[in-house]
Amino acid sequence: MSAEAAVYSLLAAAPAVTALVGTRIFPGQLPEGQPLPALTIEHISSVRLGRLDAQAATHPTQSRIQVNVQAATYPMVKALRDAVTAALQFQRGAIGGGAVIAILPDVAGPDLVDPGMGLIHQPLDFLVVHES
Repeated sequence: MSAEAAVYSLLAAAPAVTALVGTRIFPGQLPEGQPLPALTIEHISSVRLGRLDAQAATHPTQSRIQVNVQAATYPMVKALRDAVTAALQFQRGAIGGGAVIAILPDVAGPDLVDPGMGLIHQPLDFLVVHES
């Protein structure tokens, strides 16, 4: 199970998120020509946490996953940011084919504006603690 798969599963199943972006949730970069608003999901880093049982089949891992909120208007960026945070924060259990111990909101921002492309972008970082 990847932390990205857990985040994708939760976002794709959240009515408040899909009401705003539909199925426009992508790994990595936003494909060219996609309408806005949209989300992209990126794996930033992972660190293995200390084991309590050296013989355990899995290992707790903390992954930093960035969800990039992209929209044409500032109010839409903020509405989507709130929907993403509500869908992810404090989730745990069997998600996306794996065991998630916790999803914690971390860093949000900054707001990035690209007037030439008509794009406002805000990255949101989440710490996903999961078994790997």
